[in-house]
Amino acid sequence: VATEQGERLAAFVKLAKGYAAGEEIKSSAKRGGLTFQEFAERWTKGDLAKEFPAHLKEKRTASDDKYRLKKWVYPVLGPVPLVSFTLDHYDGMMRSLQTADLSAASRRQIAQVIRRVLRLATYPARIIEVNPIPSGALPQKGVEKARSYLYPSEDRALLACKAVPLAHRLLYGFLTREGMRTSEATALRWELLDLERGTVSVETQNKTDDYRMRPIDRHVAEALLAWRSQSPKRKPADLVFVDPKGHPLDADRLAERLRDHLKLAEVSRRELFAASATRLRLRAHDLRATFVTLALANGRSETWVSDRTGHHSSGQIAGYRRAARTAKELQLGWLDPLDGAIPELARKGSTASGTGSSGSRGVPGGRGRNPNRAAKRRLAPSRSVRNEFRFRRRKAWGFKSLLVHSGSDFVVLASLRGATSDPRETALGAMRGNSIDVRREHDVACSDAGACRASRLTDRRTSSYRFSRPR
Repeated sequence: VATEQGERLAAFVKLAKGYAAGEEIKSSAKRGGLTFQEFAERWTKGDLAKEFPAHLKEKRTASDDKYRLKKWVYPVLGPVPLVSFTLDHYDGMMRSLQTADLSAASRRQIAQVIRRVLRLATYPARIIEVNPIPSGALPQKGVEKARSYLYPSEDRALLACKAVPLAHRLLYGFLTREGMRTSEATALRWELLDLERGTVSVETQNKTDDYRMRPIDRHVAEALLAWRSQSPKRKPADLVFVDPKGHPLDADRLAERLRDHLKLAEVSRRELFAASATRLRLRAHDLRATFVTLALANGRSETWVSDRTGHHSSGQIAGYRRAARTAKELQLGWLDPLDGAIPELARKGSTASGTGSSGSRGVPGGRGRNPNRAAKRRLAPSRSVRNEFRFRRRKAWGFKSLLVHSGSDFVVLASLRGATSDPRETALGAMRGNSIDVRREHDVACSDAGACRASRLTDRRTSSYRFSRPR
């Protein structure tokens, strides 16, 4: 104990001597001469994280903030010394943005970057005493805009277009089928993939900073195996997504490249390329939204989705529910198998289905029912009702039947053999006489003109009306 106390005392004495010698004052004076741009570059390059590891992590979105600072902030605030920065400088900066073609959300993001830099200058850098920008000075967020997602047919056209570089097509297909963040996918290494068992480990810094090992679709695994045999980088520590020269695919401005590649693939849906006051044009992050939207539309649970995307709450997934309901009503289906959608990676005899549902029976993950086929079964009458009228009644009573299809309703009109009246008018008149809504009928049979009665048949999947001969 005495030894430990002696070491603490010695450390304290050494620190006091340093203060007395003016070491801290000299250090502060040196940092105090930094301009806003010089200090901000130390932050985006990671130098501050190395100097203060207990308070800062290496910046995950450095590329986005570099772009905002270089394009909008440095021309106005770059030369300003940090110790001279005032609220007037910030107000002048925000006034200059009013004339620019920026959304309210973009202006707020720029203001957040400026305030973040000054907060770091306050602590832990301790260059200024107080952050001159109060929290209430940030612009309002504005209305949250609707997001876009790719249809399976658009994804199919993009991946099949050989004018688009193969590595980019593989990256796009991987993102839409696995739902990973762009930063996670571009940092993925071969050693993090177990293609034999079909798993991937996410270890890179992300929004939630959590490690997760999750399964991947077997068709995605097959496509990655085929890609590894062609890739210039195949070692375990190498990146998965690289260009033909082995250079990593740059995630910066990926959204612009994605839209350009869609145009090369002759995808022309207006919502993907033109923004409006209430809607965003397609971004690279919307490939992840495509995965969530189509997975929910095809019956996958929130738990299944969050296990793959890393979302921590239902509220984060709830924002995709409306688009998922629309996709389900449109019966868009799931995406084509990745190992068949990209011609260069397709196995012999493997092709895209061309129907919007994959070779893994149209469900994300490669298992389950085809939702398009299931929807058709739900629209049709029940098997028991169909059998009753098509075979037993018709054969016993000698009906000749007429099938009428209107939308999703099926109506069977029948008359006795040799009846002189129009069977259609006979059955419709009987239905009106019994106050039955014709549009709701699934199966109807009439035995004789003016001599019909109705009894309702209830099935666990559908309700029908039957006209039978009075006893």
